[in-house]
Amino acid sequence: MVDNRLLNQREHAPLRIQRGGVETHLTILLAELSRVLPRIGGIYKFETATPQGVSANLLCDKFRDQNVTRERGGNVSIVPLFETTLDDTRYWLSLHQSWRDDPQPRSRQLVYRTTSLTVFFGRAESEEKVQLFRAEWVGVGAQRIEVSRGRFEEIYTFEAPGAGHPHWQYDAYQARAHQIEESRQRLKETSRVLNDIYDTKDLDEDIVKSLSDVDAAEHNTCMQRITRMHFASRADWAASPWDGDDTATYSHARFPIDTSEILNWVISTLIYIQRELNR
Repeated sequence: MVDNRLLNQREHAPLRIQRGGVETHLTILLAELSRVLPRIGGIYKFETATPQGVSANLLCDKFRDQNVTRERGGNVSIVPLFETTLDDTRYWLSLHQSWRDDPQPRSRQLVYRTTSLTVFFGRAESEEKVQLFRAEWVGVGAQRIEVSRGRFEEIYTFEAPGAGHPHWQYDAYQARAHQIEESRQRLKETSRVLNDIYDTKDLDEDIVKSLSDVDAAEHNTCMQRITRMHFASRADWAASPWDGDDTATYSHARFPIDTSEILNWVISTLIYIQRELNR
């Protein structure tokens, strides 16, 4: 049986272009990024990889050794977000874009997959940098389904049905959650040591009880949900209200129709982030 949710997404055709078009797009994007990013970074460039498509990560020569681990995994390069001195750089940007090989038979085109701008905070000399938030614009994914015996169709869907695309996501609480858990483990270990040395059973029980505070657990659950939320950044709800139907998200889930839209979105989002953080 065919999933109606998938059939309703047929109009969401992915952005397909030739590999040379992707290379040209990245060249233009890099020139625009170099115009709006701080000069303190020096020369900006994309580090590209080409297995199963093209992926590009932004880096710069003045901070080439700056790398962080994203909350969702993977080590990425970061560049300065503002014009500062070398020893006072605190806000950082990771920019990633990827295109994948077109799954259609005999196609030599690439399909747009995603662009992500992630903001971090931390001093240049510190290995610890907090992942604050990110702006992402994913493309649509292709799925081949059998609509009748021996007859297949390619259906296009967004990830996270019902979510907004492009969107913002809040990440800062993840670092706080890690710190809280580390503190909990240290307190537990301290309580065990005290109990062994002084036979402080009551103290041990009190500490364990305090670490199991219901309000704290509920607060953590709430914040974890918020980190998973996709805050739609291109919604047209004022003109096209949404009734909550995951199969009808055209008012807030959109795919780029060409590379100029991706370029405009990246540069405008970056400038917006710089202006808002500088308030």
